[in-house]
Amino acid sequence: MDFQDRKEFNGSILKQVDEAFEYMQLHNARSASFIGLHRNDITEYPIFAVREALVNAVVHRDYSFSGSILIHIFDNRIEIVSIGGLVQGLTLVDIELGISQSRNPRLANCIYRMKWIESYGTGLQRIKESYLDSKTQPYWNVGPNSFVVVLPKNEFVYASRNDSLEIVQWIEEKETFTSKELEDYLDKSKFFVRNLLESLTKDGMIKRIGEGRATRYIRKF
Repeated sequence: MDFQDRKEFNGSILKQVDEAFEYMQLHNARSASFIGLHRNDITEYPIFAVREALVNAVVHRDYSFSGSILIHIFDNRIEIVSIGGLVQGLTLVDIELGISQSRNPRLANCIYRMKWIESYGTGLQRIKESYLDSKTQPYWNVGPNSFVVVLPKNEFVYASRNDSLEIVQWIEEKETFTSKELEDYLDKSKFFVRNLLESLTKDGMIKRIGEGRATRYIRKF
């Protein structure tokens, strides 16, 4: 019922997306879990999901309306409200299956070339994927002239100290390993393991070798 803060963004679309994302990150607290001595930072809202939902709202909105995209930050969720419902002829099931029909193809192509989106039609699927290790799941509501993405605050199940030691021991026992092997061992999603591998690589605990399907990792500790 009470607004604690309010901010409006103006200027070019790219400038607005940049500034809105930075503002949202101010309200996206971090916590940490540990794999052995390795610190793994986790945010209340998956950064990928926040960025993807924000960019999608800008790319797919109906610019024949003059109203603003709305971002509501609550204690337990973020809601991003974009003007413009589904493109005529498509259903929510179609969109969730990856069917892509942009309302603004030139803008979408520009954003794609900037690598703000990785591929057409995968936004909602990838937002879901970023929540696979969370107790709460994102969802969306569609109106005749609106599309609302709801990102709940994450409630992660953290690994115990024994689990963390087992992961380190597992890596120590491997000459090389793949992300799929680590994924199977942890019983975690591709998104979780990808972030963990990137973090371990950045911290110098493992090294990536090869490219594409031939990619493997070797330990450096």
